[in-house]
Amino acid sequence: MIDDCSDWMSFNDAIAHVEATQKCYEELAIKLLQRETDSQKIRSRTVQGVPRWVESGDKYYLDDGRDLQFCREDILRLWPEQQKEAAAPRRSSGGAKTVAVDLALAALYPGGVPEGLIAKERDKRVEDWLRDNKKSIPSNIAKAVQRGLIPMLKLTDRRRPSRGVRRS
Repeated sequence: MIDDCSDWMSFNDAIAHVEATQKCYEELAIKLLQRETDSQKIRSRTVQGVPRWVESGDKYYLDDGRDLQFCREDILRLWPEQQKEAAAPRRSSGGAKTVAVDLALAALYPGGVPEGLIAKERDKRVEDWLRDNKKSIPSNIAKAVQRGLIPMLKLTDRRRPSRGVRRS
């Protein structure tokens, strides 16, 4: 918990912001927030509030009133608000299979895909995760995983030398 931020965003507001800027579902937004908080790129704190009734399935329980908050500056730095693009055509953010592959990659490799892991093994792990979690499996898993890795590489800002470039 770090308390040196002047403006805090509630847990629900942070999730909504990540969902909107990354065009993803709540589950992936939570995983992205968790990953960045764990890597200390986002400052967070727990605040005591009023206990409230929470519904979980068909049961209700009283929580302890604690709330998680995130530093607004950190959230906006990692996921800047999107500018309105007036005439630009919109591409679909992906269907159920794309989202499922994104969830698998976030769950299996929160710190990025390990160096040295061959693509075939990585794709097999993703496919197994999808099957175990009862998610839709793309017909071409290798291509779907490749597409899913593009935003993941942008988020982790990994830069690798391109082929044909010699290191000195």
